[in-house]
Amino acid sequence: MLTRLKLLPTILFAVACVATAQSNSFTGIVHPSLSPFEFRVHIDDKKDGMTEGFRAIDRIEVRSAGRPVQTILFAGEDTPIFRGPWKEVVSLRDVDCDGYKDLLVQISVGIHGDAWYHLYRFNPARSLFVEYPRFSSLPLEKIDCRNKLVTTYVNSGAAGCAYESGTYRWVEGELLPVRIESQETAADGGFTRVVSSWSNGKETVVKRRVDGDDCHRKN
Repeated sequence: MLTRLKLLPTILFAVACVATAQSNSFTGIVHPSLSPFEFRVHIDDKKDGMTEGFRAIDRIEVRSAGRPVQTILFAGEDTPIFRGPWKEVVSLRDVDCDGYKDLLVQISVGIHGDAWYHLYRFNPARSLFVEYPRFSSLPLEKIDCRNKLVTTYVNSGAAGCAYESGTYRWVEGELLPVRIESQETAADGGFTRVVSSWSNGKETVVKRRVDGDDCHRKN
């Protein structure tokens, strides 16, 4: 399985500067039965080791009815780093298809536009946003709550011939794989395609060689 790729590691360099922080906020409705939540997003424009033009989210404070609910802290490689409008990085969306909107925070964007996110699922019993850690390793492409599906895709190069695409389904609160297809460059100049699929808890794996002219042709 392909690991999470980031736009930044290859272009990072040490920058000695004084940190400049700013705070932005937005209000969102998680569920019609609940009071709106306020999200205060604290951004650092000059974090040490960060390329000029990029910004980092240090923390997100969550409030409801004027009172603090929780603070989500970021550190190390899991710190969301971005460029462009911050409102495109932090959003509310029902990701786990339970009828409550969740907090989605973009961690990074790959060189081909693929994006990875922290997912904080809303827990109605606790009125808190709880991280679902394994989601951050998945390059999110689309959410289909009608069928409770999440699709992923990452372009790893070779003119799009090296990639991994996946389909996952929410089952009793857990995101389980349905089908994962990956393709990598082979030693002979072609490509190796591996398709893993799951049915009734049983995994089936099909592996085959693919010629360069057929690298975009799906099974």
